[in-house]
Amino acid sequence: MMIDLRADMLERGCVVLDANRLLLFRFVLDPRLSFFIYHPSSVGNSRTDYVEPWKTNRLVLLRDYLSAQLGQERPFVALCSKSSQEEEVRMTPGKIGDLVEVIEQIDYGTSIYIPESGDLGDVDRDFLRMLLPEA
Repeated sequence: MMIDLRADMLERGCVVLDANRLLLFRFVLDPRLSFFIYHPSSVGNSRTDYVEPWKTNRLVLLRDYLSAQLGQERPFVALCSKSSQEEEVRMTPGKIGDLVEVIEQIDYGTSIYIPESGDLGDVDRDFLRMLLPEA
Protein backbone atom coordinates (compact mmCIF):
# COMPACT_ATOMS: atom_id res chain seq x y z
CA MET A 1 0.00 0.00 0.00
CA MET A 2 2.88 2.37 0.72
CA ILE A 3 4.21 1.77 -2.78
CA ASP A 4 0.76 2.24 -4.36
CA LEU A 5 0.39 5.55 -2.50
CA ARG A 6 4.02 6.56 -3.10
CA ALA A 7 4.18 7.53 0.56
CA ASP A 8 7.01 7.32 3.07
CA MET A 9 5.30 6.32 6.30
CA LEU A 10 8.39 7.02 8.41
CA GLU A 11 8.88 10.60 7.23
CA ARG A 12 6.24 12.00 9.58
CA GLY A 13 4.96 8.87 11.32
CA CYS A 14 2.05 6.57 10.66
CA VAL A 15 -0.47 4.75 12.82
CA VAL A 16 -1.96 1.39 11.80
CA LEU A 17 -5.35 0.61 13.35
CA ASP A 18 -8.20 -1.83 12.97
CA ALA A 19 -11.50 0.04 12.41
CA ASN A 20 -13.40 -1.83 15.12
CA ARG A 21 -10.55 -1.48 17.66
CA LEU A 22 -10.39 2.24 16.97
CA LEU A 23 -14.07 2.59 17.82
CA LEU A 24 -13.93 0.11 20.71
CA PHE A 25 -11.02 1.77 22.51
CA ARG A 26 -11.84 5.33 21.39
CA PHE A 27 -8.21 6.18 20.63
CA VAL A 28 -7.46 9.89 20.39
CA LEU A 29 -6.01 10.56 16.93
CA ASP A 30 -3.15 13.00 16.46
CA PRO A 31 -3.84 14.88 13.20
CA ARG A 32 -0.09 15.34 12.61
CA LEU A 33 0.19 11.61 11.84
CA SER A 34 -1.09 9.61 8.90
CA PHE A 35 -3.34 6.60 9.46
CA PHE A 36 -3.97 3.22 7.87
CA ILE A 37 -7.33 1.90 9.00
CA TYR A 38 -7.77 -1.77 8.24
CA HIS A 39 -11.03 -3.70 7.90
CA PRO A 40 -13.42 -0.83 7.17
CA SER A 41 -15.69 -3.36 5.45
CA SER A 42 -16.95 -4.79 8.73
CA VAL A 43 -17.47 -1.81 11.04
CA GLY A 44 -19.72 -2.78 13.93
CA ASN A 45 -20.01 -6.38 12.74
CA SER A 46 -18.62 -9.64 14.02
CA ARG A 47 -18.33 -10.96 10.44
CA THR A 48 -17.58 -9.56 7.02
CA ASP A 49 -20.07 -10.14 4.23
CA TYR A 50 -17.69 -11.02 1.39
CA VAL A 51 -20.33 -10.64 -1.32
CA GLU A 52 -22.09 -7.38 -0.39
CA PRO A 53 -20.32 -5.94 2.69
CA TRP A 54 -22.06 -2.56 2.38
CA LYS A 55 -25.37 -4.14 3.44
CA THR A 56 -24.26 -4.83 7.01
CA ASN A 57 -21.34 -2.42 7.33
CA ARG A 58 -21.92 0.38 9.83
CA LEU A 59 -19.41 2.68 8.20
CA VAL A 60 -21.37 5.69 9.45
CA LEU A 61 -19.94 4.97 12.93
CA LEU A 62 -16.38 5.21 11.62
CA ARG A 63 -17.19 8.32 9.58
CA ASP A 64 -18.67 10.07 12.62
CA TYR A 65 -15.72 9.19 14.85
CA LEU A 66 -13.12 10.25 12.28
CA SER A 67 -15.06 13.47 11.59
CA ALA A 68 -15.07 14.34 15.28
CA GLN A 69 -11.35 13.56 15.62
CA LEU A 70 -9.94 14.87 12.33
CA GLY A 71 -12.69 16.94 10.68
CA GLN A 72 -15.08 16.22 7.84
CA GLU A 73 -12.86 17.87 5.24
CA ARG A 74 -9.80 15.72 5.94
CA PRO A 75 -8.94 13.72 2.80
CA PHE A 76 -8.72 9.94 2.67
CA VAL A 77 -8.06 7.25 0.09
CA ALA A 78 -9.91 3.94 0.15
CA LEU A 79 -7.21 1.62 -1.15
CA CYS A 80 -7.17 -1.97 -2.28
CA SER A 81 -3.72 -3.08 -3.42
CA LYS A 82 -3.50 -5.86 -5.94
CA SER A 83 -2.84 -9.35 -4.63
CA SER A 84 -2.33 -10.99 -8.02
CA GLN A 85 -1.12 -10.05 -11.51
CA GLU A 86 -4.69 -10.09 -12.84
CA GLU A 87 -5.93 -7.46 -10.40
CA GLU A 88 -5.57 -3.70 -10.55
CA VAL A 89 -4.93 -1.32 -7.68
CA ARG A 90 -8.15 0.41 -6.67
CA MET A 91 -7.95 3.89 -5.13
CA THR A 92 -11.02 5.93 -4.27
CA PRO A 93 -10.22 9.39 -2.88
CA GLY A 94 -12.65 11.41 -0.83
CA LYS A 95 -13.21 13.44 2.30
CA ILE A 96 -14.02 11.91 5.68
CA GLY A 97 -17.44 13.55 5.72
CA ASP A 98 -18.28 11.68 2.49
CA LEU A 99 -16.90 8.30 3.58
CA VAL A 100 -20.28 6.56 3.55
CA GLU A 101 -20.86 7.59 -0.07
CA VAL A 102 -18.04 5.28 -1.25
CA ILE A 103 -19.30 2.32 0.78
CA GLU A 104 -19.89 0.08 -2.24
CA GLN A 105 -16.22 0.38 -3.23
CA ILE A 106 -15.13 -0.76 0.24
CA ASP A 107 -14.76 -4.53 0.34
CA TYR A 108 -12.82 -6.96 2.53
CA GLY A 109 -9.53 -6.09 0.79
CA THR A 110 -9.85 -2.34 1.27
CA SER A 111 -8.02 -0.19 3.81
CA ILE A 112 -8.44 3.51 4.41
CA TYR A 113 -5.42 5.78 4.28
CA ILE A 114 -5.64 9.24 5.85
CA PRO A 115 -2.58 11.43 5.22
CA GLU A 116 -1.07 13.64 7.91
CA SER A 117 -2.33 17.20 8.30
CA GLY A 118 0.98 18.78 7.35
CA ASP A 119 1.14 20.79 10.58
CA LEU A 120 3.99 19.39 12.68
CA GLY A 121 3.54 21.77 15.57
CA ASP A 122 6.48 22.65 17.77
CA VAL A 123 9.89 21.10 17.17
CA ASP A 124 12.19 20.23 20.07
CA ARG A 125 15.11 22.52 19.15
CA ASP A 126 17.55 20.93 21.63
CA PHE A 127 16.92 17.48 20.15
CA LEU A 128 17.19 18.87 16.62
CA ARG A 129 20.66 20.23 17.42
CA MET A 130 21.73 16.70 18.41
CA LEU A 131 20.69 15.44 14.98
CA LEU A 132 22.52 18.11 12.98
CA PRO A 133 26.16 17.62 12.01
CA GLU A 134 28.55 19.82 13.91
CA ALA A 135 29.84 22.80 11.96
